[in-house]
Amino acid sequence: MKASINTLVGILVLSSSIFSGCAYMDANVDLQYQPDPGRKSPLSTIPPLVISINVEDQRGRGECCRVGVKKNAFGGITAWAKSNTALRQVVYDALKKELENNAHKVVDMKEDHQDVAINVGLKNYWTDYNSRFVEIEMIGTINADISMLNPADRTVLVSKPMTSTFHEGRQFVTEGAFESVLNGALVEFVRTFSREPGFVGALRAAAKDKVSRIVR
Repeated sequence: MKASINTLVGILVLSSSIFSGCAYMDANVDLQYQPDPGRKSPLSTIPPLVISINVEDQRGRGECCRVGVKKNAFGGITAWAKSNTALRQVVYDALKKELENNAHKVVDMKEDHQDVAINVGLKNYWTDYNSRFVEIEMIGTINADISMLNPADRTVLVSKPMTSTFHEGRQFVTEGAFESVLNGALVEFVRTFSREPGFVGALRAAAKDKVSRIVR
């Protein structure tokens, strides 16, 4: 009996969160990453590099700017959550800002004299939510494959899959809730990237190679 009551409460909470707002209208969200100029990551310990970034959106056809769904109490989709900016651009801008905040220079892929080329294959950028009795647990997730290459000969320096997840409790599933959890996932994505030993090590090795070329 107690379990049934708890289940009912959960359904009612989820129902109220959906139908308290525009359940049948798409949620349009602004996704962006803003580094704190006063806080540096391990990337700042690497001598300045010239880096290019290429982000390819490898999600399924038809995904476009979709980053989540609105659902009714029975799990049926009522509307979409959509990014106002192409997700490829969102991820590119986030990595660019983080690298530049740590004294590196990001240039166009066609630019000469690059030290490192970063390729990102975006597999997933999505949010979902679950009823947890008196609150809604929202979950934002980003999955991507990241490779760092030597621009001169396209040798792969390091290649790794990367996943970031961000959880947030909410009373209502609103447009702002989608935006908050998706931006939280983006912050976690950048944070993981800038602290991944393989990526930091590859950039450090590229910096040493740059110095050795200058000395010659």
